[in-house]
Amino acid sequence: KSIETAHRIEALWKDLGGKKIFFVGNEIRGPKDRDFILSNLPPEKIVGFLPESEKVRLAGIENRPPFDDPEMISSVETIKSNIESEIRRINDI
Repeated sequence: KSIETAHRIEALWKDLGGKKIFFVGNEIRGPKDRDFILSNLPPEKIVGFLPESEKVRLAGIENRPPFDDPEMISSVETIKSNIESEIRRINDI
């Protein structure tokens, strides 16, 4: 279902005149989840993956910021860096 949603969002983005779209894999439980996403979406459009996190889930329930999970923070920093790299690459074209 998540892959179908990604394809629908991409189509809507193109209908709105969007030229470039990136995807983030969310709630990744392990290599199988990651491989599934990589095999169903163009890898060059994937800027990263966010792990499934009990700490983040509990933070949402407890209405507090989700900053207690070092793995999540590292993943977000990687995604940010990848997006910045893509923006620089696009601007250089």
